Amino acid sequence: VLTADIIDSSTSTCINISANNVTFDGNGHLVDGNDVATVGIYLFRSSQQFTNVTIKNVNVSDWDLANIFLERANNNTIENSKSYSSESISSILLWDRSDYNYLNNITLINNDEGIQFRLSHYNIINNSNLSYNSDIGLSVDRAEGNIILNTEIKENQDFDIYFSFDQDTYCNNWVFTNVTGSGNNPIEFYNTQSVIENKTLSTLIICSASNSIINNVSIVGSSIYNNNYMHLFASSNLNVTNINSSNNEIGIFNSGLINSHLHNLTIKNNDQYGLEFLECYNNTLINSII
Repeated sequence: VLTADIIDSSTSTCINISANNVTFDGNGHLVDGNDVATVGIYLFRSSQQFTNVTIKNVNVSDWDLANIFLERANNNTIENSKSYSSESISSILLWDRSDYNYLNNITLINNDEGIQFRLSHYNIINNSNLSYNSDIGLSVDRAEGNIILNTEIKENQDFDIYFSFDQDTYCNNWVFTNVTGSGNNPIEFYNTQSVIENKTLSTLIICSASNSIINNVSIVGSSIYNNNYMHLFASSNLNVTNINSSNNEIGIFNSGLINSHLHNLTIKNNDQYGLEFLECYNNTLINSII
């Protein structure tokens, strides 16, 4: 149990949890770095293992690499905690097969990036807030099967959520339930054949959902920032019609899109680009404003 605040620490790794099956209770105190020291709370193993650690009731700020960093650590809980003022890779990092972790009632605001899953699978974020960060709320790099429940990921400057996948197996077993993005519009993720019609969304991710119909959908993010996008990944034979994705960070990012029909798109005034095709083949684009 932490008994006092740690302020402006210069210790490279402040709290290093080397034991398994333990609880670190911050007791409401602050673990604060000097913006140069590396990690606030570190749970690292040289090879992947079930560490069964609970980190709770702690506030963490101002660390250079990450406020909380899990690497090759499975089956842990982070709960009832705040992580803020991190201008590093991400405020909370789950890296290199940190799987089956449970993040509950976590607040991540005013960071560069909120949470990053990198090669880490089957984690759960529940009842949390990943908002008002200067880059991305939730960044996903080659991770599958994660579950996002009852969580706000909104008003992040570039993207509320951003996926970086290089194979369709990473689309498997994702669940988004009651996830609210910028503008208080939903963030939705589809990885099976679906009909998606008559919606206003903050972000839409289509991930290995071939033969889907997407019609009359608008991507509307923040009223303050041009953020968010629609991402069509690893899918074939999509019928995408009557889409408006304007005034966002990206209009529509298409990667691995094959034999699909895009008709009557309005994609204007996006910050990075309107429409991008990466490794896409035999698609048709007609009657669109870009």
